[in-house]
Amino acid sequence: MKKATLLVLHILFTSLISYSQAGLPTQEDGALWRVTAFTNAGQFRSFFRLEADTLLCGQPWSPVLGFRAWEGTTYRLGYYRNEGPRVYFRKAPDCSAPEYLVYDFSLEAGQSMSSVFQLYEDQPGIDIQFTVSSVDTTLLFGTPSRRLFINYSFEVDGVNYGYFTIWYEGMGDWQHPFYPVACIDPFYCQEESYQLSCFSRGGELLYDFGGNCGAAFDPDLTRIYVDVNVEGGNQSGKDWPNALPSLQEGLFLADPGDTIWVAQGAYRPTAGFQRSISFQLKQGVAIYGGFHGTETVLEQRNPLAYPTLLSGNIGAPADSTDNSDHVVQAIGVDSTTVLDGFTITGGYAVYPGNIVKSNNHGGGLYVAGNAVRPYSTPRIIACTFAGNTARLGGGVYCKITDTQAGLPILRQCVFENNFGAFNGGALYLDGAAMPEAHLLLKQDTFRNNRAWSYGGAIHAQNLRSLSLYGCSIENNEAIEGGGVFFNSFLPGGRVVAQGCNFSGNRANSGGGFNFIYASTDWGNDKIYHFTFRDCRFERNSSMATGGGGMFFDNYGNYNILEIINLTFI
Repeated sequence: MKKATLLVLHILFTSLISYSQAGLPTQEDGALWRVTAFTNAGQFRSFFRLEADTLLCGQPWSPVLGFRAWEGTTYRLGYYRNEGPRVYFRKAPDCSAPEYLVYDFSLEAGQSMSSVFQLYEDQPGIDIQFTVSSVDTTLLFGTPSRRLFINYSFEVDGVNYGYFTIWYEGMGDWQHPFYPVACIDPFYCQEESYQLSCFSRGGELLYDFGGNCGAAFDPDLTRIYVDVNVEGGNQSGKDWPNALPSLQEGLFLADPGDTIWVAQGAYRPTAGFQRSISFQLKQGVAIYGGFHGTETVLEQRNPLAYPTLLSGNIGAPADSTDNSDHVVQAIGVDSTTVLDGFTITGGYAVYPGNIVKSNNHGGGLYVAGNAVRPYSTPRIIACTFAGNTARLGGGVYCKITDTQAGLPILRQCVFENNFGAFNGGALYLDGAAMPEAHLLLKQDTFRNNRAWSYGGAIHAQNLRSLSLYGCSIENNEAIEGGGVFFNSFLPGGRVVAQGCNFSGNRANSGGGFNFIYASTDWGNDKIYHFTFRDCRFERNSSMATGGGGMFFDNYGNYNILEIINLTFI
């Protein structure tokens, strides 16, 4: 027989109280599992938790969400449902796909159950016979649980195999209760074997193999520590000596209201090469970078001295074309979601020929709403976006539709050396589909960004309002609007720039600021109001049409321009 890894479905689940009172864990139960995989390359951890029940084929099923810490990937494992003491599993929501009996916690000593498992997608399933050798009741950290000692056997290519395992009522197989394919043949599983390490339900730790469950399974813990350079410790995330090595792991484990402290170093969305994987900001979770790894209060951190990088450079170090599409994504999160004190670098959302794709916007950060939270307004504080590339919005892209909008709160951020292969070297947003959209920037710096066409630093269009307070826009370049390009076809709005510095920006028209507004000629007959107050325009240049400092191209006569205490050099 060819050398292969034989696999078997092992899912879990009935109540920890009694199989006669079986109740599946649900999302509301807060169930969480951690499994350790042992391979020739080392030990790797996976986590599993539940999503809200869904109706499939006329019955409620519990979706299982898995997270591979070593890859940084989150995925849908499958679905399970309970019928009294019996548990069934299906891999896909397709009703034509099979469902399997995976547990029967009502079995007594000497009784058996059979199931069919498909070891390989391209091969038929095999019959496995589970026989109970004995049954007792044990305590999982004080909670009674029925424990079944199981012998199981199967035949492959005329060879019989027999092995032993243990089922815990409400927790499943002690090796790997949640994985759909767990090794059943130690000889043919030299590459990989498993051990269930931790299990909690309702905030209570019920199973702790090795005593290292820590932060993820502590209901009172609201701060998770991450350090990519941690040495030793139990990687529980409960303090710096025992920090998690993976930010993705911390994000998967965090709940709304939690904070994540991240020590200096470079963190990548994945250890693999899948460009679509990003750091996904989580609703209500605040993430802080810039720690040395010894701090006890937030005020002790220093992001300048201890830079914390979120890097999209997942492929060849000298080749940006295989980098992550988006280093960070913020989908459907509100202002209680925070990213503070990080450098976001190496995002590359461009494809050959600069073709339009759904994922070629926002190399550094991609922000969008969703059905749950139509307005996505994460707070991005004191972050640096450097060396990111995208077709639109090299640093940040804000997606706006007629029902949803990504409108981040950007404060004290630095955008430098980002490139927009079409528009918006640092930042891009278009509010045409949502006329009430607005953007407010405070104390942000944009320098040395470029765009191939419009908006070397900022490309904003069709917004009800754009406000810049205390911003510095320096040495950016584009064909039009070297610093800022703003155009609108909306019936009126407002642009405010106060206490801002525009210097050294270059374009064919509008070196510092370029505005195009379609008014009466395009049927828009309301007023657009501009106010520039206490701003400085220095050494900006226009190499064609004009307007080294500012250029206004207005298709009508209904605008108000206020210029108060400006300096032009």
